This record gives sequence, C-alpha cells and structure tokens, in this order.
Amino acid sequence: MQFIKPETNIDFIGRKNLFLTISGIAVTISVILVLTLGLSYGIDFAGGTEIVIQFNGEKDKIPEVDAVRGTLEGVKDIKMDVQTFGDLPGEYLIKMESITYLTEEKSNNVKAALVQEFGAENLKRFSASETGGDKIEFHLPRMKQEAPAPVVPEPAVEEQAAAEGEEAAPAEEAKAEEAPVVAEKEEAPKAADPEALLPGEEKAEIPADAVDIEKLKALFAKAGVPAFDIKVDSRSTEDSYRYVVTLEGVYDVIRTALDAKFGAGTHELLKLDTVGPRVGEKLKQDGMLAVLYSLIGILIYIALRFEFKFAPGAVAALTHDVLITMGVFAIIRMEFDLTTIAALLTIVGYSLNDTIVVFDRIREHMGLLKRMTIEEVFNKAINETLSRTLLTSMTTFMVVFVIWLLTVGSIQHFAFAMMIGVLIGTYSSIFIASPFVIILYKYMKKREEQAVAPRKNNKARA
Repeated sequence: MQFIKPETNIDFIGRKNLFLTISGIAVTISVILVLTLGLSYGIDFAGGTEIVIQFNGEKDKIPEVDAVRGTLEGVKDIKMDVQTFGDLPGEYLIKMESITYLTEEKSNNVKAALVQEFGAENLKRFSASETGGDKIEFHLPRMKQEAPAPVVPEPAVEEQAAAEGEEAAPAEEAKAEEAPVVAEKEEAPKAADPEALLPGEEKAEIPADAVDIEKLKALFAKAGVPAFDIKVDSRSTEDSYRYVVTLEGVYDVIRTALDAKFGAGTHELLKLDTVGPRVGEKLKQDGMLAVLYSLIGILIYIALRFEFKFAPGAVAALTHDVLITMGVFAIIRMEFDLTTIAALLTIVGYSLNDTIVVFDRIREHMGLLKRMTIEEVFNKAINETLSRTLLTSMTTFMVVFVIWLLTVGSIQHFAFAMMIGVLIGTYSSIFIASPFVIILYKYMKKREEQAVAPRKNNKARA
C-alpha cells in the first residue's frame, strides 16, 4: 500500500540546516530541564513505598478518595499521596517516600527507655534501621540466674525403701503370673500440633538467661514504638545476647488508621512495593547504563553492517530521541521509573529500525553518485521509503495511543513514552540521521582530497 506517489520528490535534505537547528535547540532545552527541574523519579529510582488497596462493599458505601486522603493525612510521621487507581471503584494507590515508620525521635525514645531500665553501661551496639526496614538491634548482658539447691535424700530412707523393695519383689512376681492377659488398648491418635515445625525447620528458642520478651515489648510500647516481633540471637558473645526487634511497618500504621475510620476488614491489600534509597540509586544507574550501552552497540553494528560514516548519524538520531523524550517527562512531571527505561530502549529499537530502512535504500543508490549529488541520492532514498515510514509510524502510534488511553499506572507511562518516541523517531530518521551522514561524508571526502593533493603535486614536479 502506497498513499504517497512514487515520483514524489520532497527536498528534505535541502532543509537540513533548519531542522538540525530546531533539533539542536530542542535537545539543549531538554538537557537543561533534566538538569534543573530533574525527573520525577518513581519508587524504583527514588526509593519509597507504593501500596494499592481495594475497599469492599456496596458502591455507595465505598469511601471517596478525599475521605481516604483526609484520614491518612492525620497519620503522624508519614507524608503520602493518595490517588485513584484502576477502573474499579474503591481502588486507591498510596505512595510515600518513607519505607519505614521509624524516625530518629522514636529511635531515641526507645534507646532512652532501654537505658533507664537496664543502664547505659549495659546497652551495647544499639542501631536503628531508618532507611531500609523497621528494625532495631542492640545487645544486653545475660541475666543472672540463681542455681536451685540440690536435693539430698536421707540414707535411712533409701535403705528402708531398698529393703521393702526386695521383700515386695516375689509377691509382685506371683501376682504378675496369676494376672490374666489383657489386650492393650490402642491409643487415640494425637491431634496435630498447630505449632509443629515443618521438616528441616528449627524452632527459635529463647535462652533462659535472656531478658523477658514481654517486658521488652512493654518497654517499646511505652516509648511509642510497638514491637511486632523480637528475636534473640543465641550465637552472640559469651556475656550478652543480640536482640533483633521488628517494628510495625508503614502498612500496619495505615491499616490501623483506615480500620479506625471505616471499620476493620473494609479494605484489602492488593500490592505493596518497597525500594530502599540505595537500591533505587543502583537501579537508576543501571537503567541509564543500559541505554548508553545500547547506543554503543548500535554504533558498532551500523559501522559493521554498512560503513562507519553511517554509524554516527544513527547514534545521533537515537540520542536525540532519548533526550527529547526525557525532556518531555521533565516538563509534565510524569513518573520516571524502570518501565520508562524499558520504553526508552524500545524507542531506540523502533527508531533504529526505521533508520536502517532509509540507510539500506541509500546504500543501494550510492552508485548514482557519478551522475547525482549526495543530496539528491539521499532525497531519492528518503522519498522512496517515505510511504513505508509513515504507514509504520501511524499504525504503531494508534496502538500505543489506545493503550495510553485505556490503561493506568506504569503501562500508561510506557505507552506515553512510546507515543513521543514514535513521533520523534520518525522525524529523526529523516531529518537527523541522513543529514549527519551527509555532513560526515563530505568531511571525510574533503580529508581524502587534502591527503591526495600533495602526492599529485609531487608527481607533477617530478
């Protein structure tokens, strides 16, 4: 199918300086926006917690998003954003920068309570995980235990008991011979122990000389930091134990607030994602490196597949597409996460495919340079592939547009990035990649002529 006539001859290359200038300005603005405004990183890169909950019940009894937001705004020490999510009523997305409910103030309160109870000289290696999980660890000395007094039986009683036993033995043997044989009753099967361990599982026993767990839980509750679980590491030093206290997490606090307002069991947890800041930073670096490595790989591939002078043009066009897409995300403050990185890599692949089609047609026409200029050859190749380029771009754009229109969350962000990428990628295949090849071609040809000129002069003199 061709809706552009084969004899069409649009002078794309003749306007290359105009479009290169426009693209240069757009890329510069995008870089400035990314460096100044920054990207609105999702929890994949910035770290934080993302929770999706679903309220159950009749539609008219499901709380509105404003009611849920107002309830959670009253939760102390946690800043969160609540928004509708999905197509079902009562489905909400809760996003927060925190991954722990433990603050420095609460950590200090716990430490003060432990010092008051056990003394500062006994509390060792106190540490609170405020950036990756609700845990507090510390060492306390082993509790002293009074050994029970040994029970010594009286010698006379032992001898009397032994004598009576010897006299009673014959009588008991006689009774045993006369007693009829009674069938043994089968023992009833024992009920399964709910606390029975699975095969290979070891029960975590609390040493007898450890601090009472209930006492520690009471101390944490008094300090305003309820403990969810306390474990004692029996492999600690000879004179102390390490206590690992797991606190109530952010969802526990959110659930408590929602249950108090709307009633227990009115909502259920659909998804909970937590990423620490260190992990997020590592994912961000790896994502950016993935895009960079893909561009380097494409540079090598184009140089081997065609000629080296084609490679920089392709990489320049792909870099142009990625930077402008990132600039758009910086302007509209749309969330930039791992899904967006996947979209950028998809854009690179899509734009490259379109550029390769144009380059392949250019290579077929390079033999025409004897009677045509380089600009005319490139124009001819671009016009011949223009119908295919526009058809592919339009059909791809329609698909991603429908996905963007009908979805939410990360899939919607992916589709939005692809919409921008399809438009910018089609533009760059025509107005960026080919002009760069022409510029490099003329530069290399000029260098060759300059290198050949001295040799011709030397021959002429000889």
